Amino acid sequence: MTIRISVPRVLALAVAFATLAVAPLPARTDHKFTTSPTLALEAQYVVQLLEQAHYNRDAVTAADYIQIIPSYMADLDGQKLFFLNSDKLSFDEQYSKNLYWNIRQLGNINAAYDIYGVYETRVNERINWIFNELKKDFDLTTHDTYRLDRTKSEWPANAQAADTLWHQRLKLELIAELMNKKTMDQAKETVRKRYERMLKNMDDVEGSDLSELFLSNVGRLYDPHTTYFSASTFEDFNIQMKLQLFGIGA
Repeated sequence: MTIRISVPRVLALAVAFATLAVAPLPARTDHKFTTSPTLALEAQYVVQLLEQAHYNRDAVTAADYIQIIPSYMADLDGQKLFFLNSDKLSFDEQYSKNLYWNIRQLGNINAAYDIYGVYETRVNERINWIFNELKKDFDLTTHDTYRLDRTKSEWPANAQAADTLWHQRLKLELIAELMNKKTMDQAKETVRKRYERMLKNMDDVEGSDLSELFLSNVGRLYDPHTTYFSASTFEDFNIQMKLQLFGIGA
């Protein structure tokens, strides 16, 4: 299903939006986002369009909107590495009663920014922890396990469980570098630079990125292929489609 309206910016409900899970924010960045008047109007229109025009509109109720929270969290943290399970429980309690009302009646999607603020904090704390851990010695002779694909796993129950998980992950990363014939010092430096890049790559995250991701999750309540496009993303999408129609980049 694809819906296009002007409110006054062009928006659409269309194709899937890429996740942000691999690019956390830098510790020096303190982004403060809030719902703008224009975005509030768009959010209201999105819900109204879905309720009035989507073929699956009768299957979604106000109570279903709480499903947006874990879905949005998973888009930010797909490998379940940064959030804690206590974060999810806190979000569920905070938004379970009023999320639909805030979006549908007020156009308020500050939940997206508040959740991202917690994500930002968790990432910064974790990467600082990683930098400190890399200064220590690692015993690679013990038998440990690490699930490579954690998309279906739960978030760590608490900080201690998260530390254990990350210690196992770091050992795996170091072993991978050692197998590439690097020394331990070289392996640690490679891993450190990897997380430094992750920090730097999020300097340019904007509120529109988060609103697009959050409203896409609203659309996916109705079906997996109903997704919100911001004006800039929709423009890029149209350009790519035109290029493909003319055989450029096909």
